[in-house]
Parts: sequence; C-alpha cells; structure tokens
Amino acid sequence: SLDLLSSKYPDNLIVGLKDSNGQFLALAIFIKQYDEEIEILTPLVNIENIAVLEFGNIRINQNCEQLEYIPINNDSSYK
Repeated sequence: SLDLLSSKYPDNLIVGLKDSNGQFLALAIFIKQYDEEIEILTPLVNIENIAVLEFGNIRINQNCEQLEYIPINNDSSYK
C-alpha cells in the first residue's frame, strides 16, 4: 500500500525502476507521495511498465547534488 511510502522513505531518494520481470528500466528520484499517487523524476518516457520501485539510500536534489546518505534495511523494494 502507498500508505507505507511516506513514513518509510524520505523525499528525494534515488530509486531504481523495474518491470514485473525484475528488469531494470531506469533510475528516478522519489519526489513525494500524494494520497494514492507518487511523483518521481525520471528520464523514462513510458512509465506504464513500472512494477517495482527499489529504493536506494542516497537523497539528491533535482540538480543531482547529494543531500545525504541514509542507511536503509535490506528490504528496500516496493511492489
């Protein structure tokens, strides 16, 4: 459920985008959660195939400057 995202992951965290087969699609920046939707910044044009968000542990701004390193547990995938 998206309810877990805002409390578990901070804004501006780097995420990997994968399809339902686990194939890497692109990197993104997790910008913010709005109720049942999320905002991400990614060069990926077609977002319909995104099935998994794999959260990293580096926060960056939209200019790709590192804000902080955050240790996150091993269960960093969200489906």
